[in-house]
Amino acid sequence: MYECDRHYTLNEGPSGATCVDGRWSPQEKPKCIRGSHPQVRWDRSVREKREAVIRRQRRLDVNRTKRRKRGKRKQKSYCKPVESTPWMDVTVLKKGWMSNSLASRGTVIQVTCGWGYSLNIGNRTAKCAAGRWKPKKPECITST
Repeated sequence: MYECDRHYTLNEGPSGATCVDGRWSPQEKPKCIRGSHPQVRWDRSVREKREAVIRRQRRLDVNRTKRRKRGKRKQKSYCKPVESTPWMDVTVLKKGWMSNSLASRGTVIQVTCGWGYSLNIGNRTAKCAAGRWKPKKPECITST
């Protein structure tokens, strides 16, 4: 089975190969070009040979059309930043982009609380998604 990296698609050459008597047929290798990544499905022939067949899902195109007709939901793509304080250290692990006033969708931060404080989320990381920090906005609260 030939597969291209994400965002690439098979362009020239065979989409798959079959092993017959210990040899792959055809021996020609395909070329990948930048584009969308098609879905891969497996077909089994009568002789129990396996062959990979690559096809695009028409269902995806239908869903895109329906979504356009209904209208696109407007999502916030920015979160209010979580800033470091004397009792809370904030490190950006994955950068969407951050400014003094906003953090973009996809930004991942790690928070460490100082002595005498505990973090309000179980995991020390939070991610900006749909305009909110997930699981929730991290804060260091006084330990009791």
